[in-house]
Amino acid sequence: MRSLTNWNLLRNASSKGFSLVGALILVAIISLTMAVMGTIFLKTLRVQHGIKIYKTTKEAAESAAYGLVDYMETNSGQPPIGSCTDASGNSCTLDCSNSTCRCTIDWNKSTDLKNIADAIKNSPAIGEYPVGYVLKNCTDGTTQIYTILISVNSTQGAGGTRIMFIYAY
Repeated sequence: MRSLTNWNLLRNASSKGFSLVGALILVAIISLTMAVMGTIFLKTLRVQHGIKIYKTTKEAAESAAYGLVDYMETNSGQPPIGSCTDASGNSCTLDCSNSTCRCTIDWNKSTDLKNIADAIKNSPAIGEYPVGYVLKNCTDGTTQIYTILISVNSTQGAGGTRIMFIYAY
């Protein structure tokens, strides 16, 4: 009878030990799985952070306008002007009185502007680069005042968005 009791104790201890080892293995597997899932999630967040997808032309035009204002704030109020032409396509000088002259916004003047323009172009709902113009360049002696037009059109026939704003520096 005594040997049977010892056998039961040994068997119970053995099964409890196996449960403990099994539980430790299970905890290790769960921990590794969670670590892998966390790593994948963080990499996904980093990728999504760098790529913006615009769903509407309004959202894209607003982003382009904000990006342009940020650029001008860090560059002494100067817009990233490309070429200036009049209605006939001739070169002109932008000032406050000339209503036919307009200067294109050069989206390649900074990495941030280029990234915004590329994201707008690569968005499925848009598919085109934003178009921007400086329409007026006025001064009151101490303040430079620009009239700016941003336009984003959709290649899918959904129309577009135009934002005109005045920037003073």
